[in-house]
Amino acid sequence: MEKRKVLRQRSVDKEKEFAKKKKTLVSNLTKILKKENEKLTREDKDFLEQHDELAEVIKTKISNRVEHKDRKKEWEDDLDVLRTKCAKLAEAIKKSKRLVVYTGAGISTSANIPDYRGPNGVWTLMDQGKEVAACDLGLAQPTTAHMALFMLYKQGKISHIVSQNCDGLHLRSGLPRSKLSEVHGNMFIEVCKACKPVRPFVRLFDVTERTNRY
Repeated sequence: MEKRKVLRQRSVDKEKEFAKKKKTLVSNLTKILKKENEKLTREDKDFLEQHDELAEVIKTKISNRVEHKDRKKEWEDDLDVLRTKCAKLAEAIKKSKRLVVYTGAGISTSANIPDYRGPNGVWTLMDQGKEVAACDLGLAQPTTAHMALFMLYKQGKISHIVSQNCDGLHLRSGLPRSKLSEVHGNMFIEVCKACKPVRPFVRLFDVTERTNRY
């Protein structure tokens, strides 16, 4: 019985030692891979060749981490690039026979409604352990982007808008409900199920605050 304990302990010790060595190896490879190519020494290159498979795995992880971090950044085009993109977009809208616009959280950030994965997004702040400031959506007003889409609809350029947002700003811009699909619902609309037929009511307050009471 005692012999089994000793053998088991040796096995555990070997596993710990192996894990420790691998951790050190990964750490050393990571440090080398983060260096600029021109700063790599002959020893660094030999070390990478010696552990090429593991180095490739680590390189992919570093690349994915950088890409994930970049996705949280807000990029602004310079004026010339922006004008070129706007001209291409206008031409595409002009040629379109039936245009459906899809909107998300980004369209409402300038109305002081936070998005999710932006620099000050809800999930970004929560991941950092920071407090998310309270936001009264009842005071939010349609942004320039909302009004631009409404004007394009009035001119017959847009057939329909599909939105992930539940802030009600597309409706407040003047867009008819029949031309809007809110895939996550609208926090300002409540439905009277007792009415015949069932009837929706648009409110000036957040109806979801009372949802958990019923």
